[in-house]
Amino acid sequence: MKQILIGTAVVIVALGVGIGGACAVSKILPDSQLQWTNQQDYFPQNNRAYPRGMMGGFSSDPRGSSNFGRGMMGGRYTNQIPAQGERITVDEAITNAEVYVANVSDNLRVMEVMEFSRNFYIVVVETDTDKAAFELLVDPYNGWVTPEFGPNMMWNLKYGHMRLTSDAAVVNTITMADAAALAQKALDVKMNGAVVQTDGIDFYGYYSFDYKLDGKVAGMLSVNGESGRVWFHNWHGTFISEKEMSE
Repeated sequence: MKQILIGTAVVIVALGVGIGGACAVSKILPDSQLQWTNQQDYFPQNNRAYPRGMMGGFSSDPRGSSNFGRGMMGGRYTNQIPAQGERITVDEAITNAEVYVANVSDNLRVMEVMEFSRNFYIVVVETDTDKAAFELLVDPYNGWVTPEFGPNMMWNLKYGHMRLTSDAAVVNTITMADAAALAQKALDVKMNGAVVQTDGIDFYGYYSFDYKLDGKVAGMLSVNGESGRVWFHNWHGTFISEKEMSE
């Protein structure tokens, strides 16, 4: 059984996008004002130093000891760990994520996992509302579980960097359909032939969408639920597989 290692502290990045992207941007951006966040300035593609922490996760080892970390934000990047050894399985990634989630709240569950070459991407939802809560990454070699950076930290109004609200009724002011349209416009500019998958995931403050090239999943992006700013995820790598959990 591979060792479960789960991260605890978080990133100190204070991106210029801030919570809600750019509040001065109109709700639905015309083509001439279409904007996206160039996260490559902050998260280079070859950097495997995932930020730790956010929701008070913990690390555990085979001896049974657990080290609970600090809460939301306020930490640092982990050291870079070279990709080596045997990849963990999808089920092992799910197990690690479930352990992490259980130590955040008993009102959360893992809903979906997508396996990429650089990480496993995890969607966590609230059990009582079925609302998408936050996103996690699991390192495919050492099993570390960390909050996903980018929109998950900077735009998530309930679980992210600023935690602006605890109101479960908060909703995105932009509809998912309009967000998907903005995502497609951004793809048309940056990635010719890419098609957004309109059945996105509705988080507190933003939406996340997959997109395809030649009928195959090619990546992900997020759209701010208030400003309409688009944020491309450039940290996943090549898509391998996905699995949805039953309730």
